[in-house]
Amino acid sequence: MIFFSIAGVMFRLCAVALVVLASISLSAPSVRDRLRHLLPPITCALLVSASVVAAAYLWELLAAATSSNLFERYTFWHARAGGSYAWFFWLTLALALVPLLLWFVRFRQQPLPILLIAVASLLLWVTEQMIVAITSWFAPHPQ
Repeated sequence: MIFFSIAGVMFRLCAVALVVLASISLSAPSVRDRLRHLLPPITCALLVSASVVAAAYLWELLAAATSSNLFERYTFWHARAGGSYAWFFWLTLALALVPLLLWFVRFRQQPLPILLIAVASLLLWVTEQMIVAITSWFAPHPQ
């Protein structure tokens, strides 16, 4: 599982780098030509790491949904995928799919779609942290 953690770190680093580079490219057109060669390798790295992160979310979803551990299954269905904080979970899954738009060349070559996808990737990290914090604080714990 360390592989998924490393992919998550790489995912966040690529997203931050793309936010900075795409913002500079959009705000300073004179620098756009110099940055044009930096964007494709970082977007490809984000695409690879986003694919691994999406696979990790799918793995977690399937493992928890089919678990024989009743507490794990209850926590998944009632504290994460269902209940009052379910929108965090479903938003996270939706945001995990947004970076996969980079499979299309049109999204990889323009700075504005790259910026929007990178911001969505950072929002994914924020919602993931919120899920962990909120569901662990307010979920019922067995006594």
